[in-house]
Amino acid sequence: MALLTRPELLGPTSEDLTERVIKTAAARTTLLKEAAAAPWNATFDIFLSHSSKHAREVRRLKRLLEKMGYSVYVDWVEDAELDRSNVTPATAARLRHRISRSRSLLVHASEGARLSRWVPWELGYADGLHRPVGILPVLAESRRTLSYKGDEYLGLYPYVDFEDDAKTGRREPWVNRAPKTYVSFKGWLKGRQPYRRSA
Repeated sequence: MALLTRPELLGPTSEDLTERVIKTAAARTTLLKEAAAAPWNATFDIFLSHSSKHAREVRRLKRLLEKMGYSVYVDWVEDAELDRSNVTPATAARLRHRISRSRSLLVHASEGARLSRWVPWELGYADGLHRPVGILPVLAESRRTLSYKGDEYLGLYPYVDFEDDAKTGRREPWVNRAPKTYVSFKGWLKGRQPYRRSA
């Protein structure tokens, strides 16, 4: 199994070219259409907690996980009118509601996550609800690494990496406590904990 890297996640694609060319009202319209697709009573497999400084990575992570069949909540997509820079009771109430309607919370581990006003609060709230909480690291370097050790409070939670499933051949997320202690993401959502695998 291997952790995602930033070059892998953000590598050159036709989507990059589109993002550079289309910086217009059309892009805003697309986000608003996506936002309209998330009614108040919507449920999500994943609440993706993140620093807004890494919006491009977060957008790619959302799409990657959705291609794998998971529904993903990202506040500035599903609730585009929220102002994360302004800490208000209304914003907190909206985020509490969305976390309570999500089966799990993943923290996009970035330099900005530890400094974010919202990430520790969202993580603590989800943990208090006894939702599965995990860390989704994206490494800056292009070399592949098999394990992750989070800084500070991020080290308390298991981390997610990706590997091809032996049965289906599809790339799937896995939840890890250590390189040989893991469980499938689908199993983790059902309450299973990572367990030690034989060599």
